[in-house]
Amino acid sequence: MKKRERKLVAVLVIIVIALLAYGIVPVAIAASPGSMHSGNTYYVYGTVDHRFEYDNTSVVQINDSGHYFYVYFNGSAPAVGSHILAHGKYNNGFLGRTISATSVYPWYYSL
Repeated sequence: MKKRERKLVAVLVIIVIALLAYGIVPVAIAASPGSMHSGNTYYVYGTVDHRFEYDNTSVVQINDSGHYFYVYFNGSAPAVGSHILAHGKYNNGFLGRTISATSVYPWYYSL
């Protein structure tokens, strides 16, 4: 194999590894809903089912493999059907499972 071909193969391997790592991140860091305790901070990953925005505050309902969370945060709400990775304080109370998010990231896929 020529030097140029080896470089191309190396670049392709790096791209594949980066894409796999990106897809694994939400699965690896998202907390299991059964292990969550009110007052602690967690990452949650899910699909946006519903969204509501008012005065730069957003509330989205996400579906995390059949478990539903209401994530509220400052900023624009992502579109229904998109995936997000949110980090914030968990509360299981009167309104159900809520996350007061300090950060919300759009996520394009997971494995």
